[in-house]
Amino acid sequence: MPNRLQQLLADFHFVRGMRALRRSNLVNAFAYFQRAIGNNPDNAHYHHGMGICLAMLGDLPEARTSLDQSLRLDPNFEESRQNRGLVALRQGDYTIAIADFTYILDRNMMDYEALLSRAHAYAAAQNIPAAFEDYQRLMSTPLEAAAYSQRGLLHALQGDHDAALADVNYAIDQLPMMGVYYANRAEVHRLNGDFTAALDDYDHAIELDPDLTVALLTAGKVHWQLGDMQAAEMMFSSSISLDTQYADGLAALGALYVAQGDRDKAREEFEDAIAFHPAPNIAHVGLAICDQDAQAYAALVDGNPLYGDRAWLARVHGWNPVLLDQLPTG
Repeated sequence: MPNRLQQLLADFHFVRGMRALRRSNLVNAFAYFQRAIGNNPDNAHYHHGMGICLAMLGDLPEARTSLDQSLRLDPNFEESRQNRGLVALRQGDYTIAIADFTYILDRNMMDYEALLSRAHAYAAAQNIPAAFEDYQRLMSTPLEAAAYSQRGLLHALQGDHDAALADVNYAIDQLPMMGVYYANRAEVHRLNGDFTAALDDYDHAIELDPDLTVALLTAGKVHWQLGDMQAAEMMFSSSISLDTQYADGLAALGALYVAQGDRDKAREEFEDAIAFHPAPNIAHVGLAICDQDAQAYAALVDGNPLYGDRAWLARVHGWNPVLLDQLPTG
């Protein structure tokens, strides 16, 4: 137990840390939270603040460690649980993410942020029926536009282009200044093979939000599918420069390098993607190609049969025949 002076100092540093965090002064925030924890290591709020700071700094493993500690100290700290779920989602740990969001919803079914986050986690985990159900529950709520936009992507992945466009168009009609909604519509167009419309929406998205990594990723895939490798590499690299831990961008750039015949460069990108997103994902497939590891590839396909579907890899990830022909066999 800290003495009174230590507690006063801890509270002072924590308040200063939160103020620095709100101003995006992350270096100062980190130092203040470190001092707060040094004076009282048993306060869940201090570790939660540190976890948010580390996540904003891009250090997801350490952010996860801080948020885990926050919840060990106070398992009912819902804000910490929500943020741990978001970090776990970015790491590809969908089991923990879904469990954290469900914990919150079991106590407050009107927590729409948690419901939207759980829908995203279900979609990422390929539990499409559960994702559709959560998105449906968000209709006629303050977050319905976000739900429509994300549900549109699911419809597109399922091949229902008309339903996909209806959803993303509704989202844009509701909030026309949201760049991410144009980025999602760009992806819907790309998945339908309408590359001109996809690039038009990419332009809208970037005009509204120049730092939108998902828009750059979609544009990169479009350029690759159109055969412009240089433009694709520029888009993928730009997405990574905005977020050095953007696993999807790293995996896409790695796949492009394989298609260009440079497996050494590709391996670096895949290994970085896996470091930030350890759960099985498309980067693991790329690494299996680099190593021509048929056993590892077979295990990935057992876990997710879509990884063995050449048509799906071409449509969703933009992989060309040169890359697809290098999938390990035997």
